[in-house]
Amino acid sequence: MKSKIFLVSLVVLLVFGLAFAGCAPDEPEEVVDEPEEVVDEPEEVEEEPDADHPDFPGYPADLVEAAQAEGRVNVYNWSFFIDDDRVETFEEKFGIDVTYDLYESNEEMKTKIMAGGSGYDVVYPSDHMVYEMRELGLLQELNHDWLPNMDDLMDMWVDPFFDPGNSYSVGYMWGTTGYAYNKEQVGDDPRLGSWALLFEGEEYAGRMTMSEDANEPVGAALHYLGYSANSEDPDELEEAREVLLQQNPWVSAYISGPVREQLIAGDIWIAQFWSGDTLWASLENPDIGYVVPEEGAYIWIDSMCIPADAPNPAAAHLWINYMMEPEVQAAIVEYVMFPSAIEGAQDYLDAEYLENPAIYPDEELFDRLELGMPFVGEPRDIRESIWEELIY
Repeated sequence: MKSKIFLVSLVVLLVFGLAFAGCAPDEPEEVVDEPEEVVDEPEEVEEEPDADHPDFPGYPADLVEAAQAEGRVNVYNWSFFIDDDRVETFEEKFGIDVTYDLYESNEEMKTKIMAGGSGYDVVYPSDHMVYEMRELGLLQELNHDWLPNMDDLMDMWVDPFFDPGNSYSVGYMWGTTGYAYNKEQVGDDPRLGSWALLFEGEEYAGRMTMSEDANEPVGAALHYLGYSANSEDPDELEEAREVLLQQNPWVSAYISGPVREQLIAGDIWIAQFWSGDTLWASLENPDIGYVVPEEGAYIWIDSMCIPADAPNPAAAHLWINYMMEPEVQAAIVEYVMFPSAIEGAQDYLDAEYLENPAIYPDEELFDRLELGMPFVGEPRDIRESIWEELIY
């Protein structure tokens, strides 16, 4: 009996024990934070610029190799706009043949390039012409990796309005368009220093020339009238037309190239002309002077560009990069008498060039200068019609 009671009690205890165990709270599971997998992001590595050619420091190896494979470069530039020795030194340095042809106006150059198949690899359009040619698809984008000397461009010619980012052009030489005069013949004229000498000087008929760059005579007339040379106002442009048509019978010719020799010979006494060309002529004839008129004048830059259909684009880049070397630019400045677009060129120039305001304008002179703008639509049409009236 006792054993039965014990057995029953044991069973009861076991049942209650199991029930109690079933009602106990669950033990919290141990949570172990798994370590996050850390993936190392690859570091951004700046691309190294193309290595220089071992024989030509400062010139990317792939540029030199591609240019030498082409073997030649065909250059089309303004007359009297380079030291001829630079052509020879380029040929000798790189073993590339150079064909070097000349033009006298932006329009002459553009017409040849527009016709297609010109064969030219490098051209030198003025600021507004860079814009026009770019818009017409006549230029190809530059490979800046092949032009390391661009880093030495003067700040004033970096990212110009006519070619944002210098995508199609790099500056070469710049200057002003005032007028040359013969000191002996007109030096005592009270209108000297003003555009009035050209637009009121009927007594100099047959002894006067005007620029063959269509924008420059129009700009001069606008300055004479007290307007901006970049005016787009139809009424102001019509006033300029009247001034130019009144002057037209006195003008011997609308030309540029032959003017230096005509000034030197004394055949022409007054010429709307460029600063450097006038200075060059004055070395031959000290009676020649130069004026930036008090009413204002154009400042301009001629740039180096590559036509869209250039047959030797690598050799063109090599030529351009070479022409931007400071020592090369300094040698050209000494020959052409125009200021360089390359900052470092000034380190190789004597004071006679740097301190001559007709080459490097001082602050007072800069205040009178205006960079020519490109024109579209009605303002362009009016200017073109004025030019056609003058020359036909």
